[in-house]
Amino acid sequence: GYPQGLVGDAIPVPALVMAVADTYDALTSNRVYRAGIAHDKAIQQLFQERGGQFAPDMVDALIEVQHVFADIAQRFADSEIDLQKQMDYLANAIAENP
Repeated sequence: GYPQGLVGDAIPVPALVMAVADTYDALTSNRVYRAGIAHDKAIQQLFQERGGQFAPDMVDALIEVQHVFADIAQRFADSEIDLQKQMDYLANAIAENP
């Protein structure tokens, strides 16, 4: 509902779907500053926010097709080379702005 302050049924369904999908990706993806968490832990964390941060029916739908999420995450995971490029980019950006 952000930034319009929408709640409940006023929130568009695509936004509800994206909230769950984006959070799953954020939890499971490796970042330069931290490792991603395992699929099962991500599902558990999303389930804990069912009815809180996330619409219950969206979390339920995710759980039904969680194997698809796991397959996609594994297929498109960043490689060590990708992470090294990100680290190099950040190091250069920091060096340019003392």
